[in-house]
Amino acid sequence: MAKIKLKKGDKVKVITGKDKGKIGDIIKVIPSENRAVVSGVNVVKKHVKPTKDSDGGIIQKELSIHISNLGLLDSETLKLLKSVTSYQATVRKFVLLKLPVRL
Repeated sequence: MAKIKLKKGDKVKVITGKDKGKIGDIIKVIPSENRAVVSGVNVVKKHVKPTKDSDGGIIQKELSIHISNLGLLDSETLKLLKSVTSYQATVRKFVLLKLPVRL
C-alpha cells in the first residue's frame, strides 16, 4: 500500500470522473482504502426513514473519492502541484511541493 501524501484540510481538484474540475477541501482521509472525502464533491441524495429522534426526508452527503482522482492545489495560485519527498542531513524527511514544468 502506497503512502498517501494528501492530508485533512488540503485544497484539492478532481482530475478525473463525474466531478472533474471541482475544487474542495479534504474533510476526511481513509488510508486503508486509499480514499478521501472532499467537500462539495461526489454529493449524493440519501432517503432517510423517520425515527423517534429525527424526522425523515432526503439529505445530501459527500461520499469518498479515490486518491488517484485528486490533485493537490496551491492555495494562492490554484494550480496543480507535484509533491516530492526529499531528504536532508538536518531534517529526516520532508515533502517538497513544486509546480510541474510544462514545455
